[in-house]
Amino acid sequence: MLLIILAFVLGSWLLAVVALSLWSYWRPTSDAVHFARTSDGWQLAIHELKPDPGATPAPRPVILCHGIMMSRHCWLPPEGVPAVARILQKRGYHLYVVEVRGSGQSTRRWDYGFFDYVDKDVPAFVEEVKRLSGSPTVDWVAHSMGGIIGYGHLSRHGPGSIHKMVTIGSPIILGRAINRLITPFFVGTILRRMRSINLSRLCR
Repeated sequence: MLLIILAFVLGSWLLAVVALSLWSYWRPTSDAVHFARTSDGWQLAIHELKPDPGATPAPRPVILCHGIMMSRHCWLPPEGVPAVARILQKRGYHLYVVEVRGSGQSTRRWDYGFFDYVDKDVPAFVEEVKRLSGSPTVDWVAHSMGGIIGYGHLSRHGPGSIHKMVTIGSPIILGRAINRLITPFFVGTILRRMRSINLSRLCR
């Protein structure tokens, strides 16, 4: 039984790695690519998507932030696949799809922590989008970890120039029950090994 569980866990992990590798070969296009420089010197990619020409202009630009182990790909799937970004463009929103450190076309190293996203990446994105758009405020729309990054920034720094925040699939309260989850003894060993794997290679 133990071997079956172990094989399932390893097989699932391998399948996820392969799927992400294949997905990363899709090269979505944008109207322009800009780079924001963080306070600690990282270059972060910002992919600009202009609103549809015939649409009524929206009041503020929108920053789209991806989730963990992802990049601009999650907002810009191949043609024919429904996408939040394309819906917003049709409604007049000027979009800026960002890629946090270690992902996509941003600087890719493996020597950072979660609060580097919160304290350094978010301010760099917001200020650069304000400069590019000429707007004094922005809206932050994010998926999964991108929303958690937003929560962290708001709790530590306040809203600042972020007028509105919308999150998709970003947990805000996990509850005490998460501490009672039963974890097989070998999971910790597997995860400790995975800490040395540079997952940013999958997030092109």
